[in-house]
Amino acid sequence: MTFAILPRERHSLDVAALLKIRGYPAILHLPMQAEKDGEKGPFLVGVSMEEEEISRTVATLLDEMPGLVGVNNHRGSLATADERVMAAVLKPIAERGLAFVDSRTSSRSVAFRKAQEMNVRSAYNSIFLDHEADHGFMTRQWEQARNLAMRRGWVVVIGHVRPMTVSFFETMDPHLREGLRLVTLPELLGVIHPK
Repeated sequence: MTFAILPRERHSLDVAALLKIRGYPAILHLPMQAEKDGEKGPFLVGVSMEEEEISRTVATLLDEMPGLVGVNNHRGSLATADERVMAAVLKPIAERGLAFVDSRTSSRSVAFRKAQEMNVRSAYNSIFLDHEADHGFMTRQWEQARNLAMRRGWVVVIGHVRPMTVSFFETMDPHLREGLRLVTLPELLGVIHPK
């Protein structure tokens, strides 16, 4: 697993430090503007911002939580569909040699393609595991992800720190892992973007 940490929350820095001690990689979970947000919605990167402000915001957030291995978008269906915004988001990520994961909160996202164009090691989410808090639903989502991984060779699955999700992993039937190797984001990118 790789953990995505929302910035500037009460325990963001504590969580980052704990993950580092435990040996888990972490990425910045960057709040970006969604289609349903107004101009002052719950985001740190929005489409009305200038490129310099976007890049400076991302750089500052990365500086506030040293040791992160990359970034992914939190929400952001509007912002990730905007090439100008994504180029500005990816600039400080590329400069630091970090990775980017497109959470794919919109089918119109250009984030992964833009990351590839800018030579940022990147991947994209294919399955949201737990937007329904139900073991049966999560099992079906996992099976879909497993089938995709078997065909493509890799898959990124996004889940959330919720009681039902934790329970799903704790009680997962071993056959659901057959043929799979669960890896962290840096391990995955080492395979799909070899140096």
